[in-house]
Amino acid sequence: MASLSESFWADSSALTYAALHHPFVVGIGAGTLPLPTFQAFILEDAFFLTAFAKAYAFALTKCSDSTLVVNLASLLQGVRGELEMHGSYAEKWGVQLNSEAEPNSATTAYSCFLLDTANSASTASILAAMAPCMRLYQYLGERLTQAVQASGRHDHPYVEWISTYSTPEFARLVQKMEESLNLAASLEMSGKGGATTTSPSTLRSLYMQAMACELAFFDAQPGTPLLGPNVALLCTDFDGTCTQDDTLALLPALAAEAARGGARPPAMARESGAEEPSPRTAEEVEAAWVTLKKNYASGYEAVESLLLEAETRLANGEAPKVTGIYDVAGLNSFLSVLSNFEVAANEAVVRSRVLAGIPMEDIAATAAALALRPGCLQLLPHLKDAGVPVRVLSVNWSAELICAALELPAAAIAPPLPAAPVPEPAVSGPPARAGRGDGRWWACLTPWSEPVASAHATNAPRRHAPDASAPSVQVLANDLEVNLGWSTGNLLLSMQTPLDKGNAFNKMLKSFPATKGLRVYVGDSTTDLPALLAADVGIVIGESPSLRRVVAAFQLRLEPLICAAVDCTAAAWRWSSAGTGRLFTVTCWQEIVVFFGFRGIPAALPTSSIAMPAQGVEKAQSRVDVTLCAVTGVAAHSMLDAVGAAIAGGATLVQIQSGRVLEEQIQGRGEFWGSRSKGAGRVLGGADPRERGEHRRIMQLRF
Repeated sequence: MASLSESFWADSSALTYAALHHPFVVGIGAGTLPLPTFQAFILEDAFFLTAFAKAYAFALTKCSDSTLVVNLASLLQGVRGELEMHGSYAEKWGVQLNSEAEPNSATTAYSCFLLDTANSASTASILAAMAPCMRLYQYLGERLTQAVQASGRHDHPYVEWISTYSTPEFARLVQKMEESLNLAASLEMSGKGGATTTSPSTLRSLYMQAMACELAFFDAQPGTPLLGPNVALLCTDFDGTCTQDDTLALLPALAAEAARGGARPPAMARESGAEEPSPRTAEEVEAAWVTLKKNYASGYEAVESLLLEAETRLANGEAPKVTGIYDVAGLNSFLSVLSNFEVAANEAVVRSRVLAGIPMEDIAATAAALALRPGCLQLLPHLKDAGVPVRVLSVNWSAELICAALELPAAAIAPPLPAAPVPEPAVSGPPARAGRGDGRWWACLTPWSEPVASAHATNAPRRHAPDASAPSVQVLANDLEVNLGWSTGNLLLSMQTPLDKGNAFNKMLKSFPATKGLRVYVGDSTTDLPALLAADVGIVIGESPSLRRVVAAFQLRLEPLICAAVDCTAAAWRWSSAGTGRLFTVTCWQEIVVFFGFRGIPAALPTSSIAMPAQGVEKAQSRVDVTLCAVTGVAAHSMLDAVGAAIAGGATLVQIQSGRVLEEQIQGRGEFWGSRSKGAGRVLGGADPRERGEHRRIMQLRF
């Protein structure tokens, strides 16, 4: 069972990914962050660390357990060491720590939150507000170290800072902090030693508030580049990529269920032209499916033997390899054999008629119940608003099932492509890339400083001009043959194999050239490899053991997605990993969302996290539950949904700093939000744009 601190860390994953892919953090990893920005960060961090040390002192005075006292004293010494390190950094980077500079609003808000908690709450509560800072910096240090090593840029100016937070010594401090949090929480929840009773929900709320403060701290650093990926195309697999599980067995199950209910058209076999009778009972359908699965497993031995040969060659040091790339010929041979096997397996499915007799209305109902990976469905409207085309490329047997699961119209099903062998991936250097990225960072929890506001105002996101002749999302997959609303058992096959996927994706690359932006492919299995390797950024989602075995056997490389973000940033997004054998891993779609430059406020984020005074609003109220900022040109519904999430979480007063393009829509949503919060939503005030500038229009909504 996960400890309390581990569960809090897992709960804050959306904020963690947003921090990791924040332009400020990625700029540090790439070594491209402007020097004045890093200097300002060092100064702000020194301000905050002083408050951090004071919070430790408060925790010590409230602590009665001897083990905790020893741990906290040791951790306080660690902060002292970090402050000394900042002193050396300040000297190196020309930062005057003893100047009369004042901390910015984000640093002030974070420090006040920490010290208010330290002054009024228990030891466990104080540690819950402090632990995220240390765990997050360890995570950032370790991930950025991986990115630096993968890129080979070991001499950029911020490598020393990165390495500080990826050392075993810092990891031990983080472990001690989390052990102290768990111990203090255990003592307080059990009432031992006269400790104050504290609930896990209270501690979790404080932990999440601190994570939100960390993200706001990065947002507030002046001069942070707002460039993000200029994406020309997102292509994704479906089963195991968009869904949490493979859906292959659902269709035979639907056929069996229909047979069990006795609602099968009597002339099905004759109308479909079947050469042999369709199964008539649920038991026959289920038995046929079991036989198909057994035959598939036994027939896979030929494919398995090729993989074993590659593993043996690799173990003996005999594996052929293009210098610096991977075993291209070996992988292509393996995928060719696998493709032939998949074609034969589909032919067996058609012969068995195991998919006959499925009522088409059952497809939509089944699709609605599918468990999708969190974040996948939420990304589609963001991409649509940004003009980024999306293609779903799948060997699934039902394009209709895919459309229903992804809430797409039937018109999204694309006509089939002719099958053809995919050419070997190019092993030359990455193509030149024109154009810049577009920054779509929109939600932060503190007011902007003037330099940051100016940067936002002058870096409006670029949008693609959408192609009116084509749907923004298209599905390329196989489909069931249908007669009179029932499946016949035949399949309309156009996307059966890894080579089919590679062929289809290579055709897409010609339609979306590199000069238009990154071409991204997301997949989870060996079937996706040709497309993954041809993409500018090939993203592997999940932990498929079979895929990882193939990757190891043919000397491909799996790296965290932050490595691609860092390399893209270092090359000003004129970059591609196509043909290099480098693939990039994620565990969830939330990281892909922030890699694309979109960020939302998780519904689970406590909305009372930061109380900020209203600025430029004549009718200001006594408390602001949430402050949101928006960049002109971003998807309006993203900001509107963020406000809706805040209201649903219990906020009664929301302050919005928005671009002019959102003001009318914000005003028009009062009734909608009010219905959700069981109160009347209304705008209480708005800043005069002549006074604040159109990029800092401020509004308040009371619920």
